[in-house]
Amino acid sequence: MGHKASHHVPWRQLPPFVRRRYIRFLVYFVVGLAAILLVMGLSIVAYLESSFTTIFVYSAFAYPPISALLLSRWIKRLTRRLEAADYKLCPECGYQLTGLSGETACPECGVPCNIEQVVNAWRAFRPKIAARRQ
Repeated sequence: MGHKASHHVPWRQLPPFVRRRYIRFLVYFVVGLAAILLVMGLSIVAYLESSFTTIFVYSAFAYPPISALLLSRWIKRLTRRLEAADYKLCPECGYQLTGLSGETACPECGVPCNIEQVVNAWRAFRPKIAARRQ
């Protein structure tokens, strides 16, 4: 039996670019859900029966699956970008580093990086795709 690659990457090992996107997604998700729950709570307290509150009640059930769908689409887009750039994306800002080699600085954000280490870090982040490409 072969060793199966783990898809779980510890939070600290995520590239900063991905970490910021996850945090932004989480903030938007929590704020949106809080707004929906607030309107639902206000409609229950005030006994409001209107089409506006009905829409919010139904959206409360649709919001988590739609959010999960949007997150999965972003991950697929990131995966396509990684494959197109041959895993040469700046871990800090997501800029394509194709054409660069060795020790260099990202032309976009100026962060110094070793291209080989960048490629290895992204492949560790996406082991399933890395295995498929080899």
